[in-house]
Amino acid sequence: MPRIPSPRRHQLIGIVVAGALALLASVLLRGPHPSDEDHLARPSSAPPPHEPVRENGSAVEQTQELTLEEKLERKLVKIHDLIADAQNWEGTYPASLAPESGFGWIAAIARKELPEIPVDPQHPWNALGNDDFVRRRFPMFENPILVRTPGSDGLPPSHFVGITGVGVNAASLPKAHPRAGVFGHNRHTQTSEVRDGLANTIMIAGVNNRFGSWARDDYATMRGFEREPYVNGPDGFGTGQPDSMLVLNADGSIRTISVKTDPLIVRRLAAMADGLPLDLSVAGDPLTMDAPVAPQELTTEDPAEDKPLSVEFAPDQPAFQIQDRLGQRILSYKLETPVPVRQLMLELEELVGVPFVLQDVPHESLEINVRLAAENLSVGDLMAQILLQAGLTFEVQDYQIVIQLKS
Repeated sequence: MPRIPSPRRHQLIGIVVAGALALLASVLLRGPHPSDEDHLARPSSAPPPHEPVRENGSAVEQTQELTLEEKLERKLVKIHDLIADAQNWEGTYPASLAPESGFGWIAAIARKELPEIPVDPQHPWNALGNDDFVRRRFPMFENPILVRTPGSDGLPPSHFVGITGVGVNAASLPKAHPRAGVFGHNRHTQTSEVRDGLANTIMIAGVNNRFGSWARDDYATMRGFEREPYVNGPDGFGTGQPDSMLVLNADGSIRTISVKTDPLIVRRLAAMADGLPLDLSVAGDPLTMDAPVAPQELTTEDPAEDKPLSVEFAPDQPAFQIQDRLGQRILSYKLETPVPVRQLMLELEELVGVPFVLQDVPHESLEINVRLAAENLSVGDLMAQILLQAGLTFEVQDYQIVIQLKS
């Protein structure tokens, strides 16, 4: 399991219950209708994604001449390039890095773009061992127009999200559903499945509130169009303009959606396979469609052919009780020099053998140096005393230990 580098290990001075060290090995780890100009989202006049911009003067001078909106457009083009690279790797649009651990699609890209920072997808995205990875800014997903502020979780956010489609449960729909978008929970979408056309399907949109870590596999990196108005409305979509926003289509083109754009057009753009054109004279709304557009293809397989049974297994569980580990006795413990809380927690995480997960813990709290000298206490008591010096506490939840601010 990749871990944050530690300069040295601090030994427990004394005797830990017999067998504790032996248990260390068990660590868990559609084209616009010309007559509807006032109602349709307008494609941007920005250069095509792969068309080089003419250089006039030095690179510095050119950057200074760009407006914030032009910088935003270039940022969207670069995001398209990252997604295209991911398609080359996987054959699909990027999906969750590890849905069972809460890592989202941007984390899958970051793992390749930021390879110098270790990440363990087998542990929760907010586990202590993944803290350095998720606390790293990912400037490619920051909107130059917006003020740089942390998300509600206190971590560097993404200002762009993948579009899951239309409606409150869009992220959980099957890909063939007429309300589904390109992105979704563990949704591996192929280009051929975007049946409404790449240029007529929104892939990425900006957000201006409800920020969260770019590593997460939830609203922080994926959203659907749920409530009107869609521009600067309750869903949190927006790119910093008062009466419009820019979105990235699946073909890499940039489209302007205005507050005057008919909401029906936005919904048709968000759904990748509703079969509806961007023509308001054609009836139909993906929001009210509950069945796939086309029936499933008939199979030519012999129904009598033997097929392997699909067996569901219960999730792996630790072969021990966490409370038993926390109850191990330590005769004597002493820190000769101050040590950061983070380093001590990593060592205790290895001793206890389950993931330590951070819940809204400020980075500064983990860097506080602590001193401690104690005798005849349990591992749990030792952990509590260390965390108390940083204003933190912990509790056991399921098969992990959650570290959080002390109330």
